[in-house]
Amino acid sequence: MKTLKSLFIIFTGLCIFYACRKNDNPKLPDGISKGVLPVLTQDDGGDVVIQLGQNFKTSFTVGLYFPEAPKPQKMDIVVRMNDGFTLVRTLQSNITSFPAKINVTGAQLAQLFNLDVADIPADTKFEIRANITNSEGKVLPGFNYGINGADTFDIAPYGTDPQTNPGANISMVYQKVCPLFMKDFVASGTLQVKDPGFAKATYTVKAALDPADTSVLILTDWQQVPGAVIKVKADVQQLTAAVASQTYANSIPGYTGTKWTVKGAGDFATCDKAISLKLTNSSAEKGYGQTDVTITP
Repeated sequence: MKTLKSLFIIFTGLCIFYACRKNDNPKLPDGISKGVLPVLTQDDGGDVVIQLGQNFKTSFTVGLYFPEAPKPQKMDIVVRMNDGFTLVRTLQSNITSFPAKINVTGAQLAQLFNLDVADIPADTKFEIRANITNSEGKVLPGFNYGINGADTFDIAPYGTDPQTNPGANISMVYQKVCPLFMKDFVASGTLQVKDPGFAKATYTVKAALDPADTSVLILTDWQQVPGAVIKVKADVQQLTAAVASQTYANSIPGYTGTKWTVKGAGDFATCDKAISLKLTNSSAEKGYGQTDVTITP
């Protein structure tokens, strides 16, 4: 009897193995879909955050993570607001050719959720995914949730955890932020630099916009050296800041060494009107590593 049971288990295992082989039987168990996984890619040049709703304009491409696998019948692009389990709207439907470019504007998003495009509340988040109708007609929603008593929770879409696949991206997220106005950083003519790591001080610099490029902030008296200048370049679309390597002084207080340089990058916290930078300081003789610096009006 034991031998018979063992043979039955082996036979069953072989049946399951061969039944699930991709090349031998295209019909997989319910909930499993071969290669039907969207990949969403932000297009260059489009907005990545929403500053002024009426000016927001972006695009992304929806493609197939497994392009050689069976194609879906269609995809519908849907958007969810503020992680709401029931606040899901259709942005674009019946996409049947891949890759496909999807255009998004602030006006579209506002209309979908009955918002005033000129008054979208700060921190409002729009998350975009794809609903898939696979080759067998099964609908795989981009947003899915479960209920456990009083708790509602997200369920990973498409029957698995797609983010475990290298390079996979199933969502585009666009969030409303306070707009970046460079003039806010020069309104008083000065800014405060908080540098506890390198300068070990908070000090004042003069602030002006570069007449040749108003996305460049010119800071004078850097590291408390009269006349020492550095420039911070803003990416107004992405709200990032870059400090290209630049020499600003031959000597600075509290340190020995010559030909002092700084470089780094960071972000604009526009609602707080602050710039957060990670800067690397060095002299001709020695490097001093990276430090966190905050610049505010």
